[in-house]
Amino acid sequence: MSSRIQEILDNFRRCKLIVVGDLILDHYAFGNVNRVSPEAPIQILDVEKEEYRLGGAANVANNLVTLGARAYVCGVVGDDRNADLFCQFAVDTGLGTAGIFRDAGRPTTTKTRLIAHAHHLLRTDRETRQPVSSEFSDKILAFVTAHIGECQGLVMSDYAKGVLSDTLCERLVAVAKAQGKKVFVGPKGKSWQRYRGADVISANRVETEMVTGISIKSEENISEAAHKLVSELNLDATVITLGAKGLFISSRHQGDAHIAAEAREVFDVAGAGDTVLTLLSLAASCGYPWKTAARLANTAAGIVVGKVGTATVTPRELETKFLEGPVSHLGKIKALPDLLLRLEWQRSQGRLVVFTNGCFDLLHPGHVRYLEYCKRRGDILVVGLNSDSSVHALKGGHRPIVPENDRAEMLSALSAVDYVTIFGELTPAVLIEKIRPDVLVKGSDWAQKGVVGKEVVESYDGVVELYPLEAGYSTSQLIDKIKQL
Repeated sequence: MSSRIQEILDNFRRCKLIVVGDLILDHYAFGNVNRVSPEAPIQILDVEKEEYRLGGAANVANNLVTLGARAYVCGVVGDDRNADLFCQFAVDTGLGTAGIFRDAGRPTTTKTRLIAHAHHLLRTDRETRQPVSSEFSDKILAFVTAHIGECQGLVMSDYAKGVLSDTLCERLVAVAKAQGKKVFVGPKGKSWQRYRGADVISANRVETEMVTGISIKSEENISEAAHKLVSELNLDATVITLGAKGLFISSRHQGDAHIAAEAREVFDVAGAGDTVLTLLSLAASCGYPWKTAARLANTAAGIVVGKVGTATVTPRELETKFLEGPVSHLGKIKALPDLLLRLEWQRSQGRLVVFTNGCFDLLHPGHVRYLEYCKRRGDILVVGLNSDSSVHALKGGHRPIVPENDRAEMLSALSAVDYVTIFGELTPAVLIEKIRPDVLVKGSDWAQKGVVGKEVVESYDGVVELYPLEAGYSTSQLIDKIKQL
């Protein structure tokens, strides 16, 4: 592990922040859609698993503690069953409940998402967006005033659910600044004057366009909007997240930078803004320059959008991401232990794993079409690749033509392929037992010979499919043609 990322993570562990804002309970129902309702033209979700997670300002606080920092979370929930769940999760994650105040006059803000195969079908919200009473605003202010001295900074996570009123925001900024603490803001609404004097605001493109009145179509537009926010709100810096185009940071004293996105795959952008705000707050509170903080935030966002639902980023994930370096198709080639860890995570996100195997000695259109067919059978395609020794044993002394590492690189460059792993046995039986694919695919020429692993896959209700091979495509035919030249 690089000394640089180790130093950063060690400094995170010495940091403590207060997160104030709208507290949300995120509820997820995961399942499959195989039927249409006879009552109405709508899909039926067969729910297989339900989860509750901390959302809103609590997601920021949860990200902080997951990365090793300490955090207070402060806001308002209802006095209902969902408040009980929320508070229990806050205790379980190490946040505590000292700053969580119950208001019997409002429900706990709860968002329910129905998800099938990592795709969102519907979201329902149970909430009120009415401002909290002055009684609860005073409680929040008193809590922050009592604890800000022991922290490096204050994070305000605004979801426009009624907690962060204009008056409370202004008072919170004043309290933090009086103690010489940094203030970090995830904004909402059409006017951001209530955040005036904060150190940084982190917002997305749409929010920035709405507040600044500047249509962001070019690099110049981004810079103009960012500079306007820094100037008019008396900020030290502003960050504009740009989705697939990464993020832009403008600092009053450290200049501008446009940082490219790092996500390989985007499954869900929910919570990505929270992750950016978390890393900005942590890194800046530890004394790192804004551009360093922004690069860390960008890297973390690239991790979290590859997960389904509100999610956190772990120190190990950050370490791995930094050690990987630039995104490359070679990152798809995995040794079996690493592959199994990644597949465990993929499955935790509700994704179906498809497996196939072969020598893939000389790639041709038949291979490409076959692999694209395999990919359509599920979400994640794993290709088991015969090693040079196993190809030699199966095909004879003149094979393979292309060495195993080159074959693996060629396969990993295909968009249909998610992972490649090399195995040395004559059959993939052991590999299939360890991977336990949801779907096993082989060519139809294996119908008579018997598909290796069929019994294993079907024993846990997996699916075995045969692909109808196309005539005219064969590695052996290519080799024969080359010999005739």
